[in-house]
Amino acid sequence: MAYRIARLLFLLGIFFWGISFSTPAPVWAVRLTPEEKTSLVQSASVSMMEAVEKIQQHYKGKAKFAHISRHKDQLVYQVGIVVDEQLKIVILDPDSGKIIQEKTAEKFWERFFTSEEQAQFLKTPTDLLKAVRLVLEQQKGLVIGSYFKLEDGVHFYRVVLWADQRKQIWIVDSDTEVAFLAKKNHQ
Repeated sequence: MAYRIARLLFLLGIFFWGISFSTPAPVWAVRLTPEEKTSLVQSASVSMMEAVEKIQQHYKGKAKFAHISRHKDQLVYQVGIVVDEQLKIVILDPDSGKIIQEKTAEKFWERFFTSEEQAQFLKTPTDLLKAVRLVLEQQKGLVIGSYFKLEDGVHFYRVVLWADQRKQIWIVDSDTEVAFLAKKNHQ
């Protein structure tokens, strides 16, 4: 009897595991390789930083993150921007430079930040473009992602570059505006 129950549970597990792979994954769950990101950045008519500048000018806000993502089977730039103390997620086509979608991000706030962290996030002195420029002054490369991070009360930017055929992770302290290489992955 115990054998039959165990076997039934095993088969049910396989069934539900199979169903989970047959449904499309949400955009945030799809991981792109550094090579895919680099290929997009190289072939795009609009660079990620140009996209961030365009979005900041359009919304008159301060970008907090930018990365490459999938949106309806298309590789796009996804930019988080703070406008009037609200976070908006803006999706931009890297080929045409047109904004595809915009949405407010209340769930993002609630999921990742306490109210104290939200206040820090909004008041960060350094903006994303400045952080990226500080990194590019030290290392030439293609920006494939940049994120504002809060860890243990410290806020900083994490800038991901593709340089010298390697993925590099740079950290920029948002208070002191010092950039340093944190990690260099070999291809």
